[in-house]
Amino acid sequence: MVHTPGPWEFIPSSYYGYSTLWNPQTRQEIITTSGQNDGDHPITWMGEELQPADAYLIEAAPDLYAALNSIIRKTPFQPTAEGIALHLSFEQIKTCKAAIEKAERK
Repeated sequence: MVHTPGPWEFIPSSYYGYSTLWNPQTRQEIITTSGQNDGDHPITWMGEELQPADAYLIEAAPDLYAALNSIIRKTPFQPTAEGIALHLSFEQIKTCKAAIEKAERK
């Protein structure tokens, strides 16, 4: 299975109630959902009130996936008495930190 490559951008519901997750570079829609937003109701996503932190996490998903994939697939693991020791490169740490900051909007 292959996911739609990032970057992803979340466009909250407009007056008509459609929220879209898309790749702004390729202009490919990932998912569009209808909701109710007539000015008197909160913006909804998948039937729930949209929280900005949720949208940020969704947008950061491709970056988080790439960071985790880099660690799991390219990092040697060494068993220790406490668990597993990882030997991460500076670049892997930097990539992980950037993905987390994107999700947290820091």
